[in-house]
Amino acid sequence: MGIVALTLGADVAFVLAYQLFRLFCILLAAPLLLRRRFKR
Repeated sequence: MGIVALTLGADVAFVLAYQLFRLFCILLAAPLLLRRRFKR
């Protein structure tokens, strides 16, 4: 994503911060959602 931001002329720091935020949200939310989904 950083390379794409560079080629498009976007702010690389903003794009990387957004991608990290998105990754951490998925990593934190996935276990909770999966626990609910496969609850016994």
